[in-house]
Amino acid sequence: MNLQTQFEQALSAPDAANALRTLTRDAANQGHSKAAIYHALEALVLSLRAKTGNEAVEELVLDVMDALTGSCHPDARLLGEETH
Repeated sequence: MNLQTQFEQALSAPDAANALRTLTRDAANQGHSKAAIYHALEALVLSLRAKTGNEAVEELVLDVMDALTGSCHPDARLLGEETH
């Protein structure tokens, strides 16, 4: 199963925001690069825009993308500065 599909499934979790963050960390631990994870999240956002137009769900994904790139409060960052 590819990353985008895994992220799509995470959106169905009761706490989708936490599920997306956990999956992001898991993907990095499995050897996926930040760039690959970011591109999967970006593809998910584009898919959501085309299918649902649900801005609240889209915002969850965008928040994780910000946390991945460090464009957020330092306490919310994912994966630190390391790269894989």
